[in-house]
Amino acid sequence: MENKRYEYRTPLQIIVDHMLVKNGQSPEASKGYIRELSASGCRFESGLLLKAGQEILVSFVLPGGLVILNARLRVIRVLKKGRKKSVVAGQFVNLSEGDQYKIREFIVWKESQEVGKE
Repeated sequence: MENKRYEYRTPLQIIVDHMLVKNGQSPEASKGYIRELSASGCRFESGLLLKAGQEILVSFVLPGGLVILNARLRVIRVLKKGRKKSVVAGQFVNLSEGDQYKIREFIVWKESQEVGKE
């Protein structure tokens, strides 16, 4: 079966605070970057070594500083793994419809700004 994407993604760089919570262990906290964003997930660079299936708690501010989003992100695929960091494709698990709408609105705004620069 083909894996088709239906959500538009926009490239950007947003600093993200995130925490990996493991059963029965203290959470690991780190900073990372969202490199591409859609309403359903993101491409994410983490200071933690992540594995497919893990969930992390993420908190980030959309550029402009008006919207702070807190969500659970499930690692769908590890795209790149280094000695001290991971780049992963993740899917938002508990993002509300309202927060999904805010992300879509942000993407439309960002793309309109890019078109204006041309």
